[in-house]
Amino acid sequence: MIEVKKRERLERLLTSEYRNDFEHALHMSDLEHKNKVLKLEITMMRERAEWHNVRLYATGLIVNCTGCERGKPFDGEQLTEERVREVESIADRLRTWFSNHKHRVELQHGPSQNRTDGTD
Repeated sequence: MIEVKKRERLERLLTSEYRNDFEHALHMSDLEHKNKVLKLEITMMRERAEWHNVRLYATGLIVNCTGCERGKPFDGEQLTEERVREVESIADRLRTWFSNHKHRVELQHGPSQNRTDGTD
C-alpha cells in the first residue's frame, strides 16, 4: 500500500504540471548554487585586490622615500611595521630578480662592466 502511494506521487510529479514545477525548482537550485560560487569569487577577487593595493603602496614607498628631505614618506601617512615589512619583501625580490637576470645575461653574452641594468 505504501509503495503504491509513493509510486502515485512520483507519477504525479512527472506529469506536465508538476514537471514544470520540478524543473523550475531545479533551475532555481542551480541559480542559487551559481550565485554562491560567484559571491565567493567576488570575495576572493576583493581580497586579492586589497593585497595587491598594499603591495602597490609599499612599492610607492620604495620609490618616494629615496628623496625625502624630512625622512618621512608621502604627506604624513602612518608608516607601520607591516608596511615596512612589505617594502623589504618587495626590495628583496627585486634584488633577487636583478641578480638572476644579470647572471643569465652574463652567461649568454659574457661579463661586461657597462651592463649594470641587466640588459644587453
